[in-house]
Amino acid sequence: MAKKAEGTVVAAQPHIAKARTAKASKPPARTKRPAAAKDAIAGNVGVQDTYGAGTQKAGVQESHDTGAWKAGVQKAYDGICESWDESRRRPFPPMPLFLEEFQRRFSKRAGTLTHAKILDAGCGNARNSIWLSKKLPRAFICCCDSSAGMLHSASRNVAAACRAHSCRISRTDIEDIRHPSGLFDAVLCTAVLHHIPTNDGRVRALSEIRRVLKPNGFAFVTVWSDPDETPGTDREVEFPTGRGGKIKRYYHFFSRSELKYAARKAGFEVADAFYEAGGRRTDEQDCSKARNLCVILQKPRKHADNYWGKGR
Repeated sequence: MAKKAEGTVVAAQPHIAKARTAKASKPPARTKRPAAAKDAIAGNVGVQDTYGAGTQKAGVQESHDTGAWKAGVQKAYDGICESWDESRRRPFPPMPLFLEEFQRRFSKRAGTLTHAKILDAGCGNARNSIWLSKKLPRAFICCCDSSAGMLHSASRNVAAACRAHSCRISRTDIEDIRHPSGLFDAVLCTAVLHHIPTNDGRVRALSEIRRVLKPNGFAFVTVWSDPDETPGTDREVEFPTGRGGKIKRYYHFFSRSELKYAARKAGFEVADAFYEAGGRRTDEQDCSKARNLCVILQKPRKHADNYWGKGR
């Protein structure tokens, strides 16, 4: 395969590769890799399906309820993907704070600022990655999500907007990220963790984020912090489908101490924790309904990536 010039992009495939599963009674058949997956692996725009149905971490037994929840989350986001894409084109408000932290950490390291590897975990329609690609035009950004519908929008949006940017899009579970350990300089995870209904699941997701970071890399994680909700409680919130209907989505409302505790349990050092509203730092007294709780997490320089018995 000819080597592509730095900064070039190949148009996204319009379809999303579907996961292949074999019947238990028959051995898995050898199949040809879809073109979209080939492009994704090559580092070009495309969609790679790495969402392994029924996969489990060593030593972890997923419950039936957890499996049903994951299917429900995917179904909900597949159902709202069109209206979501139409109404959410601008970057998520905390994004300038992520960029500020990234530049503060890497601007003095030759080559790292422009050639960084960044993971957008739970990318949705890729609005944050597209914005970031314009701020860091030579960085390599990987987008992943578990919703096929959202990734269809992401593939289309990236192909249209990131003409001079290399980007990989893949379908994967945030509790089982299909990337090698120690690959990324930074991980962005906005408005994802609050959709996971169990403490163990949240720690697994954070542990996977930590695993794929380089030593001393950092993660920028945000969760919704509705001031009308009691920290530590759960609620289902309705979102319009765009076809006259509504779909309920599960939310867990974190306290600052709860989110910090989960991050430390996953092996992170907590560098900072703060509230955000309208793209600026604020405090717990801010009553904005769009307030977010943000944490900046540091991967220790020496850390064994063996949480849940997994080290890739």
